[in-house]
Amino acid sequence: MTRSNVTWIPTSSVSFEDQVRVLRSYVDLSNNGKKGIQYMQVMNQTHLARTQVSGVNGFFMSLGFLEMTKRGHYTPSEAAVEFVRMHDKANPFEALTDALSKSRLFEEIKSKYVLARVESISHDALVSLVLKLANSTEKFRAESALEWFFRAGLLTRTGSDSVKLGILGREEGDFKGRLLSKKETGLVNEYDLPLGVDLIAFRLREGLFAIERDSLRAFLIQQGKKLSGEIQVNSG
Repeated sequence: MTRSNVTWIPTSSVSFEDQVRVLRSYVDLSNNGKKGIQYMQVMNQTHLARTQVSGVNGFFMSLGFLEMTKRGHYTPSEAAVEFVRMHDKANPFEALTDALSKSRLFEEIKSKYVLARVESISHDALVSLVLKLANSTEKFRAESALEWFFRAGLLTRTGSDSVKLGILGREEGDFKGRLLSKKETGLVNEYDLPLGVDLIAFRLREGLFAIERDSLRAFLIQQGKKLSGEIQVNSG
């Protein structure tokens, strides 16, 4: 899915609480994901406007909560069904963690930390990132989108205006790591890449670059002998 095809934020007329109601309705009406549901059925059950329900469908698809079965019809994902099943648990949103961690929006969020080489960024900077992706100026919509990641533990508020990747959103090695290239005369063949990230920022001479983790590994395995010196990798 390309950036232009991603619905980054929900419609402005739907609160976070109403988004949850819509998702629960899809699960309920679909008999726990066993059949596709026409979104107007959700509209009738939740008593929300047509534009409110249709305005979150694309957003939910981008998060991995819904799949379109045919035009106007949607089936909730296994993660969405589990979320509803866990409604009486301490944090049912944890059922959505895996789906959210694979979303394009979370990929962009993680890359923000990687490229900035920091462990925390301001809440406003995070909101600005989402607004830029969505080509929008409506702060409420961006905050509503980010709330899913906070509830699922992928983001953590650490101060009045500071946000870290949550404990569920990172692994040991997210913010540290050093990668040595092969020397022209050596046979070094070990690359200690940081874990838990898909995008790595590194500095080569005076330039700062970003590259997908697997692509960097493959490049070094194939072309490492042609590199000299060191590449400093900083994933946070």
